Order: sequence, then structure tokens, then C-alpha cells
Amino acid sequence: MSARAALITGGTSGIGKATAEVLHSRGYRVAVTGQRPESVARAREELPEDVLVLRADARSLADADRVVSEVRERFGTLTTLFLNAGVSRPVALDACDEAAFDDVFAVNTKGQFFTLVKRCHCCPTALRSLSPWVSERRAA
Repeated sequence: MSARAALITGGTSGIGKATAEVLHSRGYRVAVTGQRPESVARAREELPEDVLVLRADARSLADADRVVSEVRERFGTLTTLFLNAGVSRPVALDACDEAAFDDVFAVNTKGQFFTLVKRCHCCPTALRSLSPWVSERRAA
């Protein structure tokens, strides 16, 4: 059996980076994504050399496709998927405009959804865990 493999979106800083370090120390092959060039560069310097660090924008379906391709080429399949990418832009409700809402929604909801869908093809356990939920929804 091949080593366990994890993909962590938003894994170049904070909780995602700490998770990458812990999983790597436990024998996982790890890939992380980040959007900000400075956090990606810092992660490349600070994480173990064999951690795959990729720059990707969670809002971009093209980036999701590229990440899936690179992870599949490097690891084959995934055993763990940590959807950690997200943004927070606190603003008073009456000051929130549509563009600001759409930006946060694109990363935190759209990005997470399509990341899961695209990654499921290289993460068989995710497909199995979603199957009962999808079947129930189709029957309703």
C-alpha cells in the first residue's frame, strides 16, 4: 500500500500550514495550496522539502484543475482532503456591497465546493463518504 497523501487548501499559513507539518511528521505525503505569493514563498522555505507547495486561487476552476493534475501526477490518489482555504473580510452589514459579498462567497463556498468535486476524482474515500448523501438527495 502506498503512503497516505493529503491535500490542504489554504495550507501555506496558519492552521493549514500547521496541519501540513503534523501530517508530514506522521508519514503523509503532503501538498498545500496558497494564493498569496508571499505565503507561498515562505511555505516553500519553511515546510519540509518534499511537501508540494502550489500557488492556486480557490476561486479559479482552472487553478483547481491544475492542482488536481499536479497532485495526481505526484501522489496518484489522495487519502485526505482538508478544505481550509478561506477569507474573512469583516464589514458592517450596511457597508457590504455585492462585489465584496461575491468575493468572499467565491472563495469560501464556490471554491470549496468545486475543489471537493474536482478532488473527489483522485480521493476515492471522499467519493465513498459522499455517496449516501448524494443518493438521498437524488431520491428526494
